[in-house]
Amino acid sequence: MRASFQVVLLGLASVLLLSASAAPVTLESETSTEQLVARGSLQLTWYAGQSMANPACPGQKAVSSSDYVVALPMSRKKGMCGKWINIRKGGKSVNAKVVDYCESCGSNHFDLSKAAFKKLAPLSQGVVNGASWSVL
Repeated sequence: MRASFQVVLLGLASVLLLSASAAPVTLESETSTEQLVARGSLQLTWYAGQSMANPACPGQKAVSSSDYVVALPMSRKKGMCGKWINIRKGGKSVNAKVVDYCESCGSNHFDLSKAAFKKLAPLSQGVVNGASWSVL
């Protein structure tokens, strides 16, 4: 009986050691304003027109396509209104203010104004994949 207990204990110790040496995993949390998406996993699109007339962030006035603004997915809205974020892709970057939320965007999909999107890619591209971001 004592020998089998030692074998089980040794097995558990091995599992713990292997777990401790594994690479850290970044977990998503709605309460943190730190960078939450894995590096290079963000999808970007652009929006314009009437949807910019009434941004969802409290107290935010209408914005235009020439402003550097971003709409975040609903899953990331907590505590982000009014914050500035930096978005990077392929050696290019842009700072944009969070003014709105995108109800149809997945958790790794940000909707940028035309001005912000053009800093990273031509509007005709429509979608940029593999970007990353951080809160300023």
